[in-house]
Amino acid sequence: RSISRIVKTAMRAIGLDSPRLTCHSLRHSSLTWCRQAGGSIEDVKLLARHRSIEISMKYCHNIDRMGKGAPEYKIDELLGKVE
Repeated sequence: RSISRIVKTAMRAIGLDSPRLTCHSLRHSSLTWCRQAGGSIEDVKLLARHRSIEISMKYCHNIDRMGKGAPEYKIDELLGKVE
């Protein structure tokens, strides 16, 4: 709780005051950015210090869908919405 309070105070000090911005959301963001930068699931696991890869995969569930690999992107491409 102490770390969460410190992080929340620091975010408010720079003008970021939203109930959605928490210490945990910063953690989630760092794991997301690691994956987006080309890090593997194993890299995310190490960064997060998770015991199992399954937990790390929960953090990355949407990352693997981003970009041209997502099924909805293929539909958009077919309909001419994406080049």
